[in-house]
Amino acid sequence: MAEKVLEVKNLVVSFRTQQGTVQAVRDLSFDLYKGETLALVGESGAGKTVTGRAVMGLLANNAVLEKGEILFRGQDLTKLKEKSLSRIRGRGIAMIFQDPFSSLNPIMRIGAQLTEAILAVRGSREQTAQLSRKEAKAKALQLLESVGIDEAEKRLSQYPFELSGGMRQRVVIAIALAQDPEILICDEPTTALDVTIQAQILELLKKVRSERDFSVLFITHDMGVVADMADRVAILYAGRLCEIGTAKEIFYQPEHPYTWALLQAVPDPSGKGALSFIPGQPPDMLHPPMGDAFASRNPDALPRDFEEQPPLFQLSETHFAATWRLENGAQAVSMPASLRKRIEEQTRGKGVR
Repeated sequence: MAEKVLEVKNLVVSFRTQQGTVQAVRDLSFDLYKGETLALVGESGAGKTVTGRAVMGLLANNAVLEKGEILFRGQDLTKLKEKSLSRIRGRGIAMIFQDPFSSLNPIMRIGAQLTEAILAVRGSREQTAQLSRKEAKAKALQLLESVGIDEAEKRLSQYPFELSGGMRQRVVIAIALAQDPEILICDEPTTALDVTIQAQILELLKKVRSERDFSVLFITHDMGVVADMADRVAILYAGRLCEIGTAKEIFYQPEHPYTWALLQAVPDPSGKGALSFIPGQPPDMLHPPMGDAFASRNPDALPRDFEEQPPLFQLSETHFAATWRLENGAQAVSMPASLRKRIEEQTRGKGVR
């Protein structure tokens, strides 16, 4: 059985605002295994980024971690002081954010930012002393080359504004890999890039994951990216887990109506079909609904969906879905045949596993 490197158990995160308490993450649980890519998928406001930041211990000042455990190698990160967390960030768990420009210091040269990350070995003084500035620069050069940056030595002396968006994101990835983390959290790392560069960055992430054998928590709203990147997929809506399973199960045997809606909203690759969208709006998380939060946007919702939150029903060893359709093994509505055909077209050549 695969080794667990991260366990999130019953996580509850809220934000105190002038309007009231926003319930961002509600009783969320999942595991991340060694060497795998787990995609957290959902619309804006689903709780994806908040979850990633909670794992890193980088929540905003008005955030409250009300409940839950975040276990990294069996150690609960929610119980650690900032000094202890800083030893884990970078070496144990690293994070790539959405905008590469805002992730870099605009007044520091690329080389200085890379060597700073390399020298920030949060361990004993003896470990720090083992790496000189000269050696750190050599490693910085090696890192830039490993993420596909041409003229790497020249780039070391440049500032972030002198690089393209794709090159900046490659630099951010190099910084994240500087201390050989066991887990890399990617928070929509291609959102700010054009389509061609997106594809290059995704291929780069797959390449370095394969070479270094770390685990990836990939946060995205793009099901096309998920098909290309993920081993397993967790679908989030209104701070809760709707469905989780292997990529193959989520794409070819989806059970939650929200998963169907996300797949239906992916543009038709042939360009012939009409662009689908999910009607309605996500719920107000100041006052989340009692039952299945997606019920008001689901034309096939059951009466019970509006009254009671469904548990996660087990469909296989790896596949779970929180929908009352699955109670006692019954399925009130089957996935539309038109959607099944579109999924087959969308995933053709993607290598969904």
